[in-house]
Amino acid sequence: MNLLISIFCFLFIFSLTDFIYPNQKRIHDQLYRLAFSITYILFTIKYYYGADIFSYVNLYDTIEDPMTLITAHSYKLSFKSYFEPGFLLFYSVCKYIGLSYWMMTAVISTIYFYSLNLFLNKISEKKIFALFLIVVLDFNLMFAAFRQCLAVSFFMLTILAYINKKYFKTIIFFLLILSMHKSAFFACIFFIIAVSLDSYKANRANYYLLTTCFFLFLFFSFSDIIYFFVNKLSLSGTTEASIKHHLLLGQKIQSVFVLYFLGLFAFALYYKKSEDNTREHRFLQWLSFIALLLIVFLYQNYYLLNRIRSYFIPVVVVFLFLLIKESSFIRKRKYILFQELAFVAIYIFLSTVIIRRSIEQNNLKSGIYDTSTVFSRLTRSEKDIRQEQLKKAEVFWKNEFKQNIKNKE
Repeated sequence: MNLLISIFCFLFIFSLTDFIYPNQKRIHDQLYRLAFSITYILFTIKYYYGADIFSYVNLYDTIEDPMTLITAHSYKLSFKSYFEPGFLLFYSVCKYIGLSYWMMTAVISTIYFYSLNLFLNKISEKKIFALFLIVVLDFNLMFAAFRQCLAVSFFMLTILAYINKKYFKTIIFFLLILSMHKSAFFACIFFIIAVSLDSYKANRANYYLLTTCFFLFLFFSFSDIIYFFVNKLSLSGTTEASIKHHLLLGQKIQSVFVLYFLGLFAFALYYKKSEDNTREHRFLQWLSFIALLLIVFLYQNYYLLNRIRSYFIPVVVVFLFLLIKESSFIRKRKYILFQELAFVAIYIFLSTVIIRRSIEQNNLKSGIYDTSTVFSRLTRSEKDIRQEQLKKAEVFWKNEFKQNIKNKE
C-alpha cells in the first residue's frame, strides 16, 4: 500500500476514538501518544522519497564542511546559492558528523514532530483528530519540503517561547526561521503584527465578515493587485520571480474550499462565547485571524498560499480546538448533536479529498509517490534504491510537473 494512504487510513481510524467515551481522558492520552508515535515513525522511515530529492540529494553529496562553507564564497556562484544559508549550514553539519542522507531526513522529521507535539499539548481533547487535520492539510511539508519543514518547526517553537515569556529563545528561533526558507520572511512579519495586537481581542463579527468575504471572493481575483505591489517592492530577482510564478498558478474553485469555509464558520460560531482573555489567548487569536485572512485573500492562488499557510496550520487547528473546549456554548445539550454532525461532515469531506489525491498520485507515471522506506534496504542496496528514486524524480520534474503547470496557467 502507498505510504501516504497508509498514514491517512491509520490516523483516520485512530481519530475516531476521540469521539468514543470522550470523558476517558487517560485512555485518550495513551491513544494519542501511540498514534503520534506511529505517525512520526511512518513519516520518518521514508527513504529517497518524493520529487524534491532531485535537488536535495545532489546538494547533500557536494556540500562542504561547515568551516569551508562559512569562510568560502565560491558556493554563491553555484547552484547552492538557491538555498538559504541556515539550511546549507544544517546540511553541512549533518554530513560533517557522518549522518547518511536518510539519517539527515530523520533529524528533520524529529525536529518537526517534537515541535508539533509541544504545540498539540496546548489542547486536552481530540488531539488525534487535531493531528489528523494537520497531517491531511500539510503532508507534503512533512514528507518532502525539508527547508520549509525546518522553518515551520522553528516557527512553532518561536510561538511557544513567546507565550512562555522566554524572549531570548524567541529571538534565537526567530533568526533560525529566517535562515531556513524565503517564505519565512512573511511568516515573521505576521508574527510581529500578532505581537503588536495581542493587547486587543477580536470581535465575532470579524470572523463572520471573513466568512462572507471568502464566499464572495470566489468571483474575484486579487492576483493583479498583488502582482502590482510585487513590481513596486525592491525584492531580489529570485524572490520576485518565485512570487510572480506562484501568482500565475491559480484556480477559482477547489475542493478544499469546503474545508476552509467550515473552518471560518467554526471560528465565527465559537469565538464570542470564549471568555478567555489571557495574553496567550489573544496572541493565538491574532495569529489565527491573520492566517484566516490570508486564506480568504489568497485562496485562488493556492501555490502562493501553500507556501505561507504551513506556518499557521498548527496554530489555526490548535486555537480552534481551544475555542471549542473553552466555549460554554457547545456544552448546551441542544448543540451537542450539531457539533458531532459537523465533525462527521468534515470527516466525509476529508476522506473524499484523501482518496482523490491518493489516486492522482498513484496515477503518476513517474511513480515518485510509490512506497520507498528505509526497510527497502533489507532486500536492495542503497545505490539501487537511490538511482531508481532519482530517476523517478527527474521524470516528474521534466515531464509531469511542467505539464501540470502548463495545464494550470
